[in-house]
Amino acid sequence: MRTVLIITVSISLIIVSSIYSTDYPNIILRICNILGYGRTIPKVEKTIRIGVLGAANIAGLALIWPSKYIPTVEITTIAARSKQRAQAYAEQKGIPRVLDNYDDLINDPDIDAIYNPLPNSHHYEWTIKAIKAGKHVLCEKPFTSNAEEAESIAQAIKEQNTKGGANSPNQRFPGDVVVIEAMHWRMHPLALRIKEIINCGALGRILYTTTSMIVPYMPKDDIRFDFSLSGGAMMDVGAYAVSTSRWVSEQVDDPDYMEPEVLSATADMMPESDNIDTGMQAVLKYPNGVISNIKCSLWGGLKISPSISIVGDKGSLYVYNFVFPSAYHYLTVRDVNQTEYTEKVYGHGGPTFRYQLDAFSKVVRGEIKDWKSVGMPTIQDSITNMKVIDMIYQKSGLGKRARRKF
Repeated sequence: MRTVLIITVSISLIIVSSIYSTDYPNIILRICNILGYGRTIPKVEKTIRIGVLGAANIAGLALIWPSKYIPTVEITTIAARSKQRAQAYAEQKGIPRVLDNYDDLINDPDIDAIYNPLPNSHHYEWTIKAIKAGKHVLCEKPFTSNAEEAESIAQAIKEQNTKGGANSPNQRFPGDVVVIEAMHWRMHPLALRIKEIINCGALGRILYTTTSMIVPYMPKDDIRFDFSLSGGAMMDVGAYAVSTSRWVSEQVDDPDYMEPEVLSATADMMPESDNIDTGMQAVLKYPNGVISNIKCSLWGGLKISPSISIVGDKGSLYVYNFVFPSAYHYLTVRDVNQTEYTEKVYGHGGPTFRYQLDAFSKVVRGEIKDWKSVGMPTIQDSITNMKVIDMIYQKSGLGKRARRKF
């Protein structure tokens, strides 16, 4: 369902953009990139062999299609709750190997890295197990069900790295295990351009930010609304909203990983539920004085509003469609004299997931040392994100999602 929604929204945005643009060849190119069409780039001899946990729809969009354009990665193996389901998925997606279960996958000697797109409640368990098996991990957002789980993952990484790190049998890329939360949009050139504008002082001192992550509709029976699976809008689109708020509220001279105070939080509740939010509005105050409004919803109706607004004492910045910018977006900067300019930052035209997989590959291969230079979330970044999500839930009266035991 999420993959269908993402593709539908992305193509709709491209069609809308075409009304105002004559750049039809690049519009068509971006549609092809989103759908995974195009020439597969030949692989290098020593690829990162990735195994997929579960037959989740998002794996096609976030991993399998982008891998066609990344010569250093190869999707080799899958396991799901049902081997029959895994076999059908593998046949559909072109994955050569199918294993019996998750444990077999993470312990397979011919896999270097694990992709974890399981339900939110299962991120913690299977990321921990993959780390202890000496595998690198790309884990879907939200990183965990709560901050306590995220901190436990950080501890597991530390302990594993003292034991040899990525040391699974036949591991092609030994060294420290690399564990990354899939905040894909932050590795796109648009996100880096936003940060560049903030850090160069063009907006002056940041005063207010607003991050909106609203999608039209998810069915009531979607797993995003399953409390036992750590569901809720704040755990889904809200994870993007919080990460983005923190990304744009932190300035070059601020300490890393600032934890804001949650001034207020109001949940839109699922009918007949006392613990599942379909949307959330929150106001945060950062230690540097920035006031940040967060809005997220999985029941936004006709609204499609992935946007960022930043107000500084020298200017303002507005971004439309920050989270899937390869479809269509724009960035507008306005100074105090109301002079403005608009940019579009498409890079090579590929989707955010392609930039993410390329960055993950380069970190695993040792080609990138400074994660923040490419927008990649560090483990402390993911811990802080979960702390803020926990605080918002607690302020709203719902309470944070429970820790999973295994």
